[in-house]
Amino acid sequence: EVPEARFLISFIGTGGGFMAVGTNTAQVRAALVPVAERKRSSVQVADDLRNKLRGIPGATIRVREGQGMFLMRMGTGGDEAVGIEIRGYDLQISQQLAQEISAAVREVPGVTDVQISREAGMPEFRVRIDRSRAAELGLSAAQIGSTVQTAMGGTAATKVRVDGKEYDVLVRLAEDDRRGLDNVNHLTVLNSSGRPVALQTAAWIESGEGPVRVERRDRERIVTVSVNYTGRDMGSVVEDLRTALQDIHVPQEFAVLIRGDWEEQQKAQQEMIMAILLAILLIFLVMAGQFESFKYPFVVLFSIPVSLIGVVAVMLLTKTPFTIQAFIGCIILVGVSVNNAIVLVDLVNRMRREEKIELFKALEITGERRLRPILMTTCTTVLGLLPMAIGLGEGSEAQVPMARVVIGGLMASTIITLVLIPVIYSLIEQKAEKKRLAAEAAG
Repeated sequence: EVPEARFLISFIGTGGGFMAVGTNTAQVRAALVPVAERKRSSVQVADDLRNKLRGIPGATIRVREGQGMFLMRMGTGGDEAVGIEIRGYDLQISQQLAQEISAAVREVPGVTDVQISREAGMPEFRVRIDRSRAAELGLSAAQIGSTVQTAMGGTAATKVRVDGKEYDVLVRLAEDDRRGLDNVNHLTVLNSSGRPVALQTAAWIESGEGPVRVERRDRERIVTVSVNYTGRDMGSVVEDLRTALQDIHVPQEFAVLIRGDWEEQQKAQQEMIMAILLAILLIFLVMAGQFESFKYPFVVLFSIPVSLIGVVAVMLLTKTPFTIQAFIGCIILVGVSVNNAIVLVDLVNRMRREEKIELFKALEITGERRLRPILMTTCTTVLGLLPMAIGLGEGSEAQVPMARVVIGGLMASTIITLVLIPVIYSLIEQKAEKKRLAAEAAG
């Protein structure tokens, strides 16, 4: 069904990832041929397979394309695009909440795979000890536990050597004597005085189910409902998930959190915003030292917000998602977009200071002299990034947003800066001149 597959790798009964899984699970990974040699994308291949594998009785099958943010989730051990984490101590209530949340999120458009991290419970016998009664009979919890463990699970009593090899000798009840609750209830335990006491006089046995694995985070028990999606962006899917979760009653001692790639994306975006603000601050401080004034760096910084016009226009026209790479492109754009403004302001200042040229005349001459160098610098940068923006080569789509952000922002900044910066410069200088004249008149 997948002619684009170059080879397949199967993991049966063991983990192909970072977490151990049961012997009842398997994974099949398909490596596809390069993009230029196939007509379908990995998303389309996964969608087609998902439809063909749906409804196979006795199996739960999840299909997904290669996931992003792989390095960020390596430490967590999960592979979900969006993880809904349920925190709470009571295992039964958390499992019920997980079932309700799983049913609710399946109705969200675009959601393809929903899975609960906690597996179905294993059948078990539970020994409930009457502490006061056991104390009266001279029994401790350790004595009862040791006796039940030896009878049902077995205890290595000694070792036997055969042909130079040692083997444990396991002591426990015969298989027929280990079946059913009645056999466990009739066990006898030696108390502290050495007298046999029937187990059922100090404890009672009940059957139930116990969790295969209890997950914890921040010292709290958790259950994760993992969600994958297709055909939509993560932000809109998460908003719909939040809406679906609003109708679910969460007990006071429980908490429901959205984690997975969504959480890592939010952290990365906050760090990128801080990086952009820090870049602007450092640029301002460097320019303040160069110009020996806080006024002219303020004029130059006006070229940064106008570059956002080009960024938004290019992203909308090309329908490019705003990814982490696009954030990196914005940081680069902050440093590149101010260069043209610095060139203009520096030349105007030198002409007014050294050649004593009038303000508007100096702005006119500066525009004429710096137009060609500014356009040449912008054109060389744009042409250099054009192959990356087009997305030539295997895997280049990851870098496309960064190149398009820089190209769009730089083009808009160049065009608008040639008009905006001289206007702002003249307004600030005229205002400063009026203040100077007023002060002289008052003096």
